[in-house]
Amino acid sequence: MSDLLTVLSALGFGVLSSIIPLFNSELYVGVVAAAARPQITAIAVLAMAVGTVAGKLFLFVLASRGSEKFGVGKAMNGEEKPLPATRFKLWLRQTSDLLMAWLGDSRLGPLTILLAASVGIPPLFVVAVMAGVARQNIVLFAVAVFVGRLARFAVVAVPIALAAH
Repeated sequence: MSDLLTVLSALGFGVLSSIIPLFNSELYVGVVAAAARPQITAIAVLAMAVGTVAGKLFLFVLASRGSEKFGVGKAMNGEEKPLPATRFKLWLRQTSDLLMAWLGDSRLGPLTILLAASVGIPPLFVVAVMAGVARQNIVLFAVAVFVGRLARFAVVAVPIALAAH
């Protein structure tokens, strides 16, 4: 029963950490890898990746529906007031515009999501929201998040599991 609880808690923590970034999924995977048997660790890593996909899909769908409702991502017909120019605001605007362009592209979008899911740059939380606004393909989004997070969690878990057992 404790093995089942380990796997189910990894699934739940995957969902929680993907919606509330304060909860660190890599730390949780490391603890599971140190405490559980290697076979259970592998299943827990898989469950954590699935949970992360579920949470990120939740953010993706919310952002997608919100952008439809509020017209985000559409041209403002020149009615948008420019922000006072500072270097940081200019850099932030240019970076978000570039990220939206990448996420809106059918080839660069999944690669950007995969990079965010595996390396963390750009942050996956931000990418999930922006991908929803950019109308990225939801299946490609889910697959890229799953593959990236599975790889990231495996990179964390394998050395710890080998050292602990």
